[in-house]
Amino acid sequence: MIKLNDSRVEELIKKQDFLSNFFTFLVLLMYFSFIIIIAFNPIFFSQTYNDMVITYGIICGFSIIIFSIILTFIYVLVSNKMLDDLRNQILNDEK
Repeated sequence: MIKLNDSRVEELIKKQDFLSNFFTFLVLLMYFSFIIIIAFNPIFFSQTYNDMVITYGIICGFSIIIFSIILTFIYVLVSNKMLDDLRNQILNDEK
């Protein structure tokens, strides 16, 4: 049985919390920056990029989507490497 007051369990919980809070903060920062620009300077997003058909709004919206996908990929890599190793150590020591 896993002891919840074990220092490794506490370390695992702290690392999980930090990672999830950090990546959540980054996504919310990007999203709310986008919303603030829409609220206070909506004309910016209607301007075209280098006289092309694509506007800054499309570029920024697409960038938010790509940024979120990249952050998800990074989170999975970090979680698989760091958190799963610690989780497996805890489970193996309990057997």
